[in-house]
Amino acid sequence: IDYENDNFLKNIISENVTKFDISFNIIENEKNYSIAVEYNSKIYDRYIIESIINSYIQVLSEITKFEKNINEIECIPENEKQKILYEFNCNWCEYECDKLYHVEFSKVAKQNENKCALVCNDIHLTYKQLDEMSNSLAHYLRKQGIGRNDIIPIICERSPYYIVGTLAISKAGGAFLPIDNKLPIDRIKFIIKEVNAKLILYFNTVHIINKLNDININVFNLKDHNYNIDKKSINIINNIDDICYVLFTSGTTGKPKDNVKNILAITNFTFDISHNEITLSLINGLTIILADDKMNENISILSEYIIKNNVDFINTTPTRFKLFMENEKFKKILYLIKVLVFIGEELPMSLCKKIHKYSNCKIYNGYGPTECTVTCTYKEINEEKDNKILIGGAQCNYSLYILDKYLKPVPIGVEGEIFIGGYGVGKGYLNHKKLTNEKFIKNPYNNNNINNKIIYRTGDLGKWTKEGEIDYLGRIDFQIKINGQRIELGEIESIIKEIHAIKHTIVIDKIKENGEKYLICYYVVDKEKENKISKNEIRNYLKRKLPLYMVPNYYKKIEKVPLSSSGKLNRKALPEINIEDLIKEQYVSPETEIEKSICKIYSKVFHINESEIGRMSSFFELGGDSMNAIRIISFIENEFNIKINIKDILTNSLIRDLGIYIESLLNSKDRNNKLEKITRRNLKEFPITSHQLGVYIDSIKNPNSTIYNIPILFKLKGDVDINNIKKAFSNLIQNQEILKSKYIAKEVNGSDIIYGYIEEDCQLHFENYTYENSHLFVRPFNLSIAPLIRVGFINEEVLLIDIHHIISDGSSISIIMNEINRYLNYFDISKLEIQFSDFALYLNEKKNKNHHEKEIQYYKEMFNCDYDILNIPKINYKNNFAIKNNKYRNENGNIKTNLNNYINQKENNSCGHYIENINNSLSEKINKYIINKEISKTAFFITIYGYVMSKYSSQDVIYSSIVSANRNSHYTENMIGMFVSTQPLLLKYDENTTMNDTIFKNMEMLLKIYENNILNMNTSKKENQRIYLEFKNEDYNIITRISDNISKFDISFNIIENEKNYSIAVEYNSKIYDRYIIESIINSYIQVLSEITKFEKNINEIEYIPENEKQKYYMNLIVAKQNENKCALVCNDIHLTYKQLDEMSNSLAHYLRKQGIGRNDIIPIICERSYHFVVGVL
Repeated sequence: IDYENDNFLKNIISENVTKFDISFNIIENEKNYSIAVEYNSKIYDRYIIESIINSYIQVLSEITKFEKNINEIECIPENEKQKILYEFNCNWCEYECDKLYHVEFSKVAKQNENKCALVCNDIHLTYKQLDEMSNSLAHYLRKQGIGRNDIIPIICERSPYYIVGTLAISKAGGAFLPIDNKLPIDRIKFIIKEVNAKLILYFNTVHIINKLNDININVFNLKDHNYNIDKKSINIINNIDDICYVLFTSGTTGKPKDNVKNILAITNFTFDISHNEITLSLINGLTIILADDKMNENISILSEYIIKNNVDFINTTPTRFKLFMENEKFKKILYLIKVLVFIGEELPMSLCKKIHKYSNCKIYNGYGPTECTVTCTYKEINEEKDNKILIGGAQCNYSLYILDKYLKPVPIGVEGEIFIGGYGVGKGYLNHKKLTNEKFIKNPYNNNNINNKIIYRTGDLGKWTKEGEIDYLGRIDFQIKINGQRIELGEIESIIKEIHAIKHTIVIDKIKENGEKYLICYYVVDKEKENKISKNEIRNYLKRKLPLYMVPNYYKKIEKVPLSSSGKLNRKALPEINIEDLIKEQYVSPETEIEKSICKIYSKVFHINESEIGRMSSFFELGGDSMNAIRIISFIENEFNIKINIKDILTNSLIRDLGIYIESLLNSKDRNNKLEKITRRNLKEFPITSHQLGVYIDSIKNPNSTIYNIPILFKLKGDVDINNIKKAFSNLIQNQEILKSKYIAKEVNGSDIIYGYIEEDCQLHFENYTYENSHLFVRPFNLSIAPLIRVGFINEEVLLIDIHHIISDGSSISIIMNEINRYLNYFDISKLEIQFSDFALYLNEKKNKNHHEKEIQYYKEMFNCDYDILNIPKINYKNNFAIKNNKYRNENGNIKTNLNNYINQKENNSCGHYIENINNSLSEKINKYIINKEISKTAFFITIYGYVMSKYSSQDVIYSSIVSANRNSHYTENMIGMFVSTQPLLLKYDENTTMNDTIFKNMEMLLKIYENNILNMNTSKKENQRIYLEFKNEDYNIITRISDNISKFDISFNIIENEKNYSIAVEYNSKIYDRYIIESIINSYIQVLSEITKFEKNINEIEYIPENEKQKYYMNLIVAKQNENKCALVCNDIHLTYKQLDEMSNSLAHYLRKQGIGRNDIIPIICERSYHFVVGVL
């Protein structure tokens, strides 16, 4: 883009100041488009901006592939792709790769016979002595039957015997397996059994050997061998594909280029870098200075050893070297070191700077997992030039790739997983074929290189720099998610290290039994500043620097950082936490007037004493969900005269944060934030709302139906005066004019419009019944006659209420009973600011002004995908009915046609019920999960509902409905009326997504639905969808619905919150669904809930079939064999028994086998719906 000569661009792009971090502009010119990006150059490098634009143009160039999946669209330009795949890996060189290490060592030994090869304390071995001693032991091993690829464990203290032993094993043809003598004995036994060892070598570890008597394997003490016999070379039996060694630990290594003489060997023998130290030294004729166990544990003694032996090279881990740097004697001798190579962990720049205060040595940062032999990359560190420590580029004959989850390369500067190929990639995991296949995969980018066919999946994150080096970003395992938020544990650690009194810190995550994930901070305090820091101060410091979800709950002081045998941080050795380590959030009183008002509102909604609610109180911890949020919105609107929605409540869960948000709305000049005032107009007629319209149409179509009646009964206490109840209802009907309404069609501009009319002189008549005739109470309403509510009594013991759904909903029933209770307790009936008629007019005026375009657009976007109605297994009612009633079959056994008429008459009078309680223990786990994840209960339960339905329907996209209360305005707080709408929704399930992530995704969707539910979206293109879910917290012990055996929906799935647990209540059309399938769905639902501790796993790992159900399935297979004459399949007039079906499929199988059909051959079958299909697939 020519900025100088394009006046239009010059106008939109400022010269020096940017309003946004990145402003991405697409400009339409006369014949083409331009992309103009303005960015903050203090934050973003020009290179990354250019790269984004190039990727944008690359995706545009893929326009002919837009019908494909997104992961098939190439976003990296070809020149950049060539660079990262091949130019960055242009490091291959030919060398003699058919040589064996132990053979080459013997050649070097011949050339340097009298040169010192190994020093350990006062023992000095020349190359000749080391060669001959290993030859002698190799002859002994060969005589013991040790041959090619036999794995020999070696349990040995740090001594020359270890190096002699490993060389001898290699020369004998075997592979050595170093075992750390500090491991638990059971672990040592496991390792030895895993490799089927023939012999164990040891030195100075008799205390270990004595505990291995029960494994029945020969052992040999390296000290007992006569090294003066058989000193000549042994014949070679290996080839280059044989195993050299086996390790049971992970690690990385480093390899400097400097010309050094004496290498200090301090790394544990079970760590792969120790073999790098040994093999590189011996193959190059250098001297190994071997530190024994005592020196390794005492830094002062080690320092003297370094001086004594002129050590100039050290290879270790950053964690271990930090401990060295705490020793004053070591810091004084550090000037002797010429080269330091760090491996195994991320190298902090602060350590490099500290080292260079005492030494001018070269520092190298190495990288390479155990599975790839030794260092794959390394880089010399220059803290003056380097802003960040990188791990460098690929070493000779290694290839490096940074790929996404689809194994596609990511652009330069974008993070992905590091994969390694080349000569150094190992053979895999011993006796773990599945894990090997997961980690060692075929190289999709191999350029016909026989040594680059396999790449290793490291589990490490990194990104390319434009120079072809890798910026290491840590383990994928250390990037965790809590409450749906991605957290980098290293980021928390780096903030804690800013506190001067803290020397070391480790942050880990753990999971409680209920699935709750939490953070623990372990810290080591500087002894001189021990009294200057407390765990509360650490937490408070973090709260100032980090979002709350990243602040640990537990803080434990430790004396020192535990290290593994390889010198790395040993996270498993960190001590367990206890209740004293937990920092509970202290009560903080509200500070501002806004916070005080919110505390009062929360006190009313949650029925908690106001003095117990402070500015740090959480909406979720108080028991909040989307239903409570609706009430809170109503109070906040009334208190502050502002618009607020559910998402605002949920995302500002702390009272402090909600107060700040409300204050910002109050100070905003945006008029859209202000609440619209609805005036009272004393209307006697009003247009029906969209929520009422569906009820009206169905009721008019079925005038004799009671499907929209809401009948309820209450048992009355003995001292209740019936006359007072009657007075209460009479007062209520005068105050709530909706109870005096009737509904009639009115012609307006040639169209029938339904209007509600308030009948002023309407009177409520009270009816009396006995228990014998009380069934007559529930009967159809005539919508054109008011009132559409009736009240009755049974012997002054039971109160009966029946009200039509067009003037009432679930919340209205609660309002009615609250108002009656107020009157009975000598309080006045609540006065309304406006009547339902005023609110109905307000909604219709908004609708006529196209105020709902946003809502309509939202649903269009939601359903802009392929989906089907929910296909839950149904029963063939017609056939089942005819089987039970033979009179409806003709003489040929076929169903009579007039049966259809009979069934259609019965179809609408069929309601099944099934209720199951979720036990208190599981309910408690659910509540803790919901609180800790800060999600709504509705989002939680609907996600599980959708997952179970996806399993029963074999559909990944679940089309269903959810009932929404729609009382988002403070005007509706105590208003009786029909506000409920049934909102359609799509729940999408990906087997490779975790249940946690799916819940959070559905939470976001529900929040959007709540924002867009002013319209009633009952109708959609899938009009026959009649399955829905509702979350309720009504007290079902008080309110009893009178069942009329009519199901409004095919399946109504209700989650009921009780005082201490939850219940699942399902109402279903028993003419469509069998009770067994409903019971099975509920059992699966509870099974998934019981898997709550596994919700961080992918949903394909969540078990949905209860164990007893599995057992039934297996038993059914056995039962089928035992019931040969039982009918297995009916198709028209054909009936096949289990025996016939089995024999027919056997016969066809024999024919197919003769045609050459075998294992994994895929056979298409093109068949009409007939029994032939079932026989064919069997």
